[in-house]
Amino acid sequence: PPAAITVADIVEAIEGPIALTACIDHGPCDHGAGCAMRPHWPIINDAVRGALAGITLAQLRNPPAAPAVS
Repeated sequence: PPAAITVADIVEAIEGPIALTACIDHGPCDHGAGCAMRPHWPIINDAVRGALAGITLAQLRNPPAAPAVS
């Protein structure tokens, strides 16, 4: 059912595992071990994946309400 399918599920089905950088899935990195960001990418990647996992296909079926104008 649409409520059980997340945007993360869809992205992973089409593109494979969600990885913002090659080093997330242990791929090649031009900067190697000297990269100051390397230890932070998994945290960022998990946050993005969590955001995508929090949105279901059922939610996307209906457009969001327009913000109230004050």
